[in-house]
Amino acid sequence: MNSILEVKHLSFSVGEKEILKDISFKIQKGDFLTIKGPSGSGKSTLLKLLAAIMNPSTGEIIYKGKPLSEYEITDYRKEVSYSFQNAALFGTTVADNLMFPYEIRNEPFDRDRAIALLDKVMLSEQYLDQKITELSGGEKQRVALIRNVLFTPEVLL
Repeated sequence: MNSILEVKHLSFSVGEKEILKDISFKIQKGDFLTIKGPSGSGKSTLLKLLAAIMNPSTGEIIYKGKPLSEYEITDYRKEVSYSFQNAALFGTTVADNLMFPYEIRNEPFDRDRAIALLDKVMLSEQYLDQKITELSGGEKQRVALIRNVLFTPEVLL
């Protein structure tokens, strides 16, 4: 069985400080992986590398049998979605954020799906018109998570 995601000898340094050193692992489709460690141990750095937000110092990330460098970054990010620890919202409203995954795919916004997912995280349909500046931290996290799963990713980080 081929891995959906493979990390080979991944390292990341900032100047003289080594954040990650020689990390290797494989993830099969359907696997759930928990990354744990003390604060500052490189957990978020690893996820950002896997999400192609940062580039490794050395090593390789393989997705579906091809090196990450062979993918158009937007195509990769449509399949490998990163849910930030601190919710990053943009635009003016919740709807702006939930329309974005449809816009980058040149597809019409599925309002019913967005409302159904809002409901699953205990936010009402009225939240579509809510200004993001008026949301609590938890509400922002839920909106960002919905944005990541409107189109089910192959990998959710």
